[in-house]
Amino acid sequence: MHQEPAVVVRVFQSKMTKYEIQGEVIQLNQLLKFLGWVESGSQANESISEGLVTVNGQIELRKRNKILNGFIIEFDGQKVQIVAKIPTQTD
Repeated sequence: MHQEPAVVVRVFQSKMTKYEIQGEVIQLNQLLKFLGWVESGSQANESISEGLVTVNGQIELRKRNKILNGFIIEFDGQKVQIVAKIPTQTD
C-alpha cells in the first residue's frame, strides 16, 4: 500500500506595527521607502507595479495612492497600520 507523504503547512502571521505619519496622507511609494522596506523610490515603484503591495487587503497598483489614517499596508511579510498625526492649531 502506497502512502502519500505528510504535508506540513505552516501559517506565518505577520506582526502588525503602527507607523506614525505627519499630516493626513502619504503616498504609497514614499511610505515603502520611509519604512525601509525598499532601498529606493524606483524599487518601491517596481514592487507596487508587480502587485507585491496590498492596501487594506487589496493589491494596490497605484504608486502614488494616498495612504490615510488607519490604512493597513503589507509587503514582503511585513505589515503596518498608519497613524496620522495631524497638528492642532491653538488660538
